[in-house]
Amino acid sequence: MLLAPFNTFDKCSPLEIASSLALRKATGRLLTFDDENHEGTLFLREGRVTGAGVKHLRGEEAFHEFLSWSEGSYSWDPERIGEDNMEPRLLEELIREGLALFREANLFYPLVRDWGRCLRPTGSQSALDDAAVPIYPAQRELYKLIDGRTTAGGIIEASPLSRPRTLSCLAKWLSMGDIEEEPRDAHPSICRVLIVDDSPLMCGALQSIFSRDSRLEIVGCAHDGLEALDLIDRQKPDVVTLDLQMPRMDGLTTLKHIMIRNPTPVVVLSAFTQETSRWTYESFKYGAVDVMPKPGRPETGETTTEMGLSDRVSQASRVRLQAARYIRKNKCVGADSEDAATASTKSFAESPLRECRILIVCGTGGFPSLLKILLSVSRVKGLAPMIGCVGMPPRVVSALLPNLEQDMGTKIEILGDPSSCRPGTVYLCSVEDPAGQWGHASPELRPGGTEGGGNEGRPLDRLLGSLARKFGPRLLTILISGTGEDGIRGMESVKQAEGETYVLSPEACLRPDLPRKILDLGLAREVASTDRAVEVLRKWNDRMMAAAAVDGGLERIARVDPTT
Repeated sequence: MLLAPFNTFDKCSPLEIASSLALRKATGRLLTFDDENHEGTLFLREGRVTGAGVKHLRGEEAFHEFLSWSEGSYSWDPERIGEDNMEPRLLEELIREGLALFREANLFYPLVRDWGRCLRPTGSQSALDDAAVPIYPAQRELYKLIDGRTTAGGIIEASPLSRPRTLSCLAKWLSMGDIEEEPRDAHPSICRVLIVDDSPLMCGALQSIFSRDSRLEIVGCAHDGLEALDLIDRQKPDVVTLDLQMPRMDGLTTLKHIMIRNPTPVVVLSAFTQETSRWTYESFKYGAVDVMPKPGRPETGETTTEMGLSDRVSQASRVRLQAARYIRKNKCVGADSEDAATASTKSFAESPLRECRILIVCGTGGFPSLLKILLSVSRVKGLAPMIGCVGMPPRVVSALLPNLEQDMGTKIEILGDPSSCRPGTVYLCSVEDPAGQWGHASPELRPGGTEGGGNEGRPLDRLLGSLARKFGPRLLTILISGTGEDGIRGMESVKQAEGETYVLSPEACLRPDLPRKILDLGLAREVASTDRAVEVLRKWNDRMMAAAAVDGGLERIARVDPTT
């Protein structure tokens, strides 16, 4: 089969692509995009895989994840040769391993038919592999996700292993009695969903998807914004799925009215919700909890699986909303123009606050909360250098900059060296590409390096640990949403270095798993809302300013609770 420079997986599957490249002993780069537009990269040299990265996975696990994709697209460039990040492996060998994993993974489906059910440990660990197995540490992390509160679908999505490997492990643990499904009546609460879309065909498709999930109950369908507002008043749904393009009242206008009249978690479903689009940014700014492409729209380049859609709608319904409000474009307090804001930044260029850092870790599903914090704290004059570490692909982070900079009235840059940040400036980086984002950092602040006490593959732990060593009590860290284990050791490092550590309340997070684990371990204090987080941040910044006014004050900062 001749491999085209570009194609979609419905015309050429990942297995066919890999087999073609193996037969040709190809050399080059394969850039891939899955059904939710996550990027992946495979580097090949003479039929051997020398580097692989898909979402948070690297090496063989990244390749197996790529093989499991059924929707998406690819781009093949035989002229691009990347750096090695794994021991070179023959494509034929990796394909055989992947097919064997698929056979094992298929055993999961008869064992768990409802992916909305939670899985819990039984106390037995008889099926856990020996510690000498290379993937044992990742298996342990996967096992820790099984806590009786996380659904099977949520566990699979948060897993540190590839999807086929995850399903294989879960099937083995279920069959050996190490884990089990929660009883059906363990979580009897039902999520009441209102569907808003002008297309009867799409309403029917969403009704079909949601009706197959025992957690969801459909309370109605509306075909425009005015009808939606009336149904929300009468039905009081737990969550609303909202289209953007509709007659009489469009989706963004409807979203504003919902947040003013009846604040309700809203999941925007639209053909215009690519992560880099202005529509997505505006949806989050107006108060949406989550934004997803519509299901079954392969022509858009982004589609959504039924399990993923139901799971995210169910999670969104549990997010505790503040009295949401649209935050308008910001003007710096006391400044009459952009020149005044620029002058303010310059006046602090040599400020002692350059030796302080504010780090906001925005895990999966946390961008709406991060946006509210950024649009609020940009009003603070003389703000210490702020870093926002975002659980989105690097290209999405770069696309956010113009929108954020326009609304904030504050200088925003992509993070280079964390040790040379300027006060009054906000820096963004992606957790998915640490080597690229911190390429110019000094060794002790380069999360993608090889040193770091066992934190390889944990970019958040490495960044947090590096900043803790560098700034100690002059570091404030706030974690918003997230899954998995990456970030726990880092928060512990910040706390041990006498830095300030906070997490947004799990009830206010779309993905509460990581915040809940950090709180359970006593590694941070809880802030109930984004407004409270902004208050904590402002008081911390004021204390740093006051300490900086005293000679050497930053070296003798009193440990005062900023919430008092």
